[in-house]
Amino acid sequence: MKELNEIPKKELVAEAYALYREKLVAYAYKRIHDMEDAEDAVQDAFIRILNMGDMVCAATIRNLAFTVVQNILVDRLRGRVRKAEAYSYMYDFRSEASDEMEQKIHAQSLVENEHVRMKALPLACRNVYYLNRFREKSAEEIAQQLHVSRRTVQAQIQKGRMLVRAYLKAVGEY
Repeated sequence: MKELNEIPKKELVAEAYALYREKLVAYAYKRIHDMEDAEDAVQDAFIRILNMGDMVCAATIRNLAFTVVQNILVDRLRGRVRKAEAYSYMYDFRSEASDEMEQKIHAQSLVENEHVRMKALPLACRNVYYLNRFREKSAEEIAQQLHVSRRTVQAQIQKGRMLVRAYLKAVGEY
């Protein structure tokens, strides 16, 4: 076997790979505990070293190989952390969006069922309930608009709420 100092660059890298591969794989495995990833990291390191050109010399190739393997392992670890953070964010965001969507659907269904029951109320009760619930008018305002007593309006609001609630409970919306 020739001395590493006497070998051209590509052959130098090939010889270094043959000499240091097992030690580098063991070094990588010790840090990441995955043999396939360790071997991939070592192969990637030597590909990078091949592309370094004149920076590679026989005196430093061993240390360079260990440094490049270490940098690759750090890069992969950072990538895994970013990937985990991204998945966590997406899960949290999707969960929140899903919860929000479910709430909107439930609220819409509740309002639709409320309208169904409101339409079945007696006419006077329906008018009062509608003005109070959907037009947000007070009992006093409704009484003035419909020319009835405030007490009558309050009784109609109470009756309407009771009937609508009973219906919503029966259909499982409340």
